[in-house]
Amino acid sequence: EGAYQFGRVGSANVNAYMFGGQFGYTFGDAWSSPRLFAGLEMGSGDSSPGGDVQTFNQIFPLGHAWLGHADIIGRQNIIAPNLGVKFKPIKKLTIGLNGLYFVRASTSDGLYGVGGGITRSGSLPLVAGQTGLSSARTVGQEIDLTLTYQFDRHTTVEFGYSHFFPGDFIKETGPAPDVDFLYLQVQYTF
Repeated sequence: EGAYQFGRVGSANVNAYMFGGQFGYTFGDAWSSPRLFAGLEMGSGDSSPGGDVQTFNQIFPLGHAWLGHADIIGRQNIIAPNLGVKFKPIKKLTIGLNGLYFVRASTSDGLYGVGGGITRSGSLPLVAGQTGLSSARTVGQEIDLTLTYQFDRHTTVEFGYSHFFPGDFIKETGPAPDVDFLYLQVQYTF
């Protein structure tokens, strides 16, 4: 999928875009029917502060569908290649493992959260605890593990674990702890 945004904001021109795609192959005849996939998600960022708007506005954000289950990174000023595998060791259980690598599309723009707000800047402190300037491109890496069990045609239970490893940009702009995220969800479909 892709989108291009254009227009004006005040006296500034808007020229922003996003792209997302994934290629995969399912080995249907192999044990557990493994599916290998590779993808790329990206959203443009500003090449210089002020002036024209080049940061993609994600309008209706839903980060975990494309940019990791921990919901740390938004689709603005980001490039995120990813690799993964899904397989079914038994009929009702699907196991997925996905790895994502996050870099800033433009080192002149900051880092945006899943809600669309800027969370860290490379040039001006924006949040409490932000300490430094950074021209680093690497934001971090995330690993997502999911186990999905289909009890019957109505009930699905999913367990997930995600771990985010901060990269140089986060380390250079303030506190940079690793992030662990666990969830358990039950879905009942009528």
